[in-house]
Order: sequence, then C-alpha cells, then structure tokens
Amino acid sequence: MHRHKKSRQAATSRRAKTRRGAYSLTASSIAERAAAVKDFLTPAEYYSDNVERFQATREHGENKTGLCPFHNDTHPGSFAINMESGAFYCFSCGASGGDIIDFHRQLNGLSFIDAVDELEGIYL
Repeated sequence: MHRHKKSRQAATSRRAKTRRGAYSLTASSIAERAAAVKDFLTPAEYYSDNVERFQATREHGENKTGLCPFHNDTHPGSFAINMESGAFYCFSCGASGGDIIDFHRQLNGLSFIDAVDELEGIYL
C-alpha cells in the first residue's frame, strides 16, 4: 500500500520548463493546475499566439476586436477579447467566456481538464 501512495504522488507531480526558467509543479487538484496555467500564461501572451489567425482588426485599450473564430463570421468587430482578463464575447453568435482556458476549451472542443492538460503541454 505504501508503494501505491508513492506512485499516485508521482502521477500528480509534473516538472516543466517555462520561458521564465525551471518550474516544478505539484498539483493535487485541477483547480491548482488551472491556476498555475493562468499564473504563467497571461491572456496577452496566449492571444498574441492565437488571435492573429482570427484577423484581429482593432484595438480599443485592453480590448481587441475582430472576426469570431467560433462561426463563419463576416463582420469585423463582432468578436471582442479583453487582453488583460482573458474574457471574450461574440456579439453575433453569443460565444463567451471568462479566461484563456475557457477560450481554448471552446475553440478546440475540449473538456476543462483536457484544455488545462493541453495548455500545460504547450506553454509550461
């Protein structure tokens, strides 16, 4: 039984290298892992890597607007992203969310846990 405990702890331990240097993450819950992703990946970093393909057209302070990636959009400016908080909203189709994990989850059709796993693999 002692061995089983160690293997469970090893399964929840992740070691990753970030752009900011070596980082060791021991996550006992998905909430902690999601918080770690948000701590190391700002919305501006995530969206600068991903929003260009959605043809962002305007910047209004911390907000960017452009074509919505969630439907076949033809109205530039119908989709808005807050680059500080990560929140997004489409005025045409109603797609919305509060952070980069939600955006990544909806864009790729993933569950919350799968989105966190994927973002950890890409950015951490």
